[in-house]
Amino acid sequence: MSSSEILAAALELPEAERERLAIDIWNTLSSDRGVAEAWAHEIERRVLAIERGEVASVGQEDARSRIQERLAVGRR
Repeated sequence: MSSSEILAAALELPEAERERLAIDIWNTLSSDRGVAEAWAHEIERRVLAIERGEVASVGQEDARSRIQERLAVGRR
């Protein structure tokens, strides 16, 4: 199976499954275990900050909108 065939099949998956697949593939590309460990610690730190009420989470759609707005401003 070619990479274009794999991509076509992957794009047929629901968004949550595509996200999981992307993460799994990304994790195979990191040759530096220190990077993966650093991200694991950062994720844990952020989760704890949310649980303690130090920061508020933002929904996916809101986050995407904010990112798109910032990118649009940067293009001007």
